[in-house]
Amino acid sequence: MKFKKKIVLIVDNDLHYTSEMTQLLNNEGLDCFSMGNEPDYERFVQFESPFLVMLDSSMPDFVPLANFCNNRQIPLIFLCKPSVTDYRLLARFSSFGIVQKDAPFPAVLASVMNAFNLNEALPVCENSTLRNSVNKILFNAMIETVWIIDLDASILDVNSRVEKVLGYSREEILQIGLGGIDCDHTIDDIAVLCRAMPKDKFQVFETVHKKKDGSPIPVEISSILIPYQGSEVILSIARDISERKTAEKEIRRQLAEKETLLRAVHHRMKNHISTISNLLMLQLGSVTNKEALSVLQDAISRVDCMRILYESLLHAADYTNLSTQKYIQTIIDSILSLFPEKGEHISIIIDIEETSIDEKKLFPLGVITEELFTNIFKYAYKHKKSGTVNVSLKKIEKGLRLVIQDDGDGLPEGFDLNTSNGFGLMIVKMLALQLHATFEISNKNGTRSEIVIPVNLRRQ
Repeated sequence: MKFKKKIVLIVDNDLHYTSEMTQLLNNEGLDCFSMGNEPDYERFVQFESPFLVMLDSSMPDFVPLANFCNNRQIPLIFLCKPSVTDYRLLARFSSFGIVQKDAPFPAVLASVMNAFNLNEALPVCENSTLRNSVNKILFNAMIETVWIIDLDASILDVNSRVEKVLGYSREEILQIGLGGIDCDHTIDDIAVLCRAMPKDKFQVFETVHKKKDGSPIPVEISSILIPYQGSEVILSIARDISERKTAEKEIRRQLAEKETLLRAVHHRMKNHISTISNLLMLQLGSVTNKEALSVLQDAISRVDCMRILYESLLHAADYTNLSTQKYIQTIIDSILSLFPEKGEHISIIIDIEETSIDEKKLFPLGVITEELFTNIFKYAYKHKKSGTVNVSLKKIEKGLRLVIQDDGDGLPEGFDLNTSNGFGLMIVKMLALQLHATFEISNKNGTRSEIVIPVNLRRQ
């Protein structure tokens, strides 16, 4: 099977990348094909020169295919992701260079055409001098700056891209050293890091390089130990991440703006809810009917749950990390203010273990607490003048356990939670279902209510 055009075969699992790159290379007059992670080896031998393979080095089984290409002297370019690439492993194979998968297409095309040109100019031989010459060409053809550094932090060599990016000549760079290039680290700091480089492990970090004109360039450094001229040195590839830093800064600005708007919304909601609560309180003072009084007290306590939540959100640094202790305590205090005559004779013992959950679970937990507490003040002490209510919220293996125990009259005879039509308990059952929680209520020296809520607890 003969082809007039230069042929490129992309072997990569990333269908989006292969589809886009195949179309772009075809548009440049190349015949480009693609295969997945189970390439048809027989298809390789059907192609005649000129033929080039672009192989994704992040595929788990790329090594056999790289060996296949080397054994059949098929020109090879590695496609790489800087954060996951093992450059030491790639150094074991003969290739015509490395192309980062996020590199702009003109850089990819230049690497492909350079590989074709070099392969055409390079007879199949094992001449080490010629191979070294080719390696030097590839070293200087990379679009990232490449540094070879010894374990004492001295620069041994750089590619030509370093000169273009920083504005120094190679001789100036070797004389200045890393201490004059790196804005974030002294030469002593860099030497310590170099000597601590682990073997067979890829290191990625960020720093800032200084150009000859004094302007800074944020870079991401990918470093690994490699053999070089009989000794062990560090190969570092520096990528300019100026655009990424600019984008991150813009994202932070937008997030800060939205945070400000969200706080303004929470503040306004809190004020609106406070107004509703105050109006209900005014109405409460003029009501004499016991049934109407009870309804207003229920309404006020439920509204206060929302007000307290919005107040917590307003002062929270993280909306997904709100204090249960402060929220539940404030709700209990609010209920006590609605039943001042009961509060004088009933002792409240609170044992709430501090933890944090998000507002989607905190608000239902607060409403459950409010409903159970309100029921206690309305019904538990009809035949007693005084008593004690224990409130416990503890972390358990499954999440959180809320227990509210009073020593009042207890549940009425024949009480069945499943058939109870009390509005407060209906709300509790509904919210427990929403939280995927369990709810039990029983007679135990009074009334004992227990809620177990499955949550992923956050460390304090």
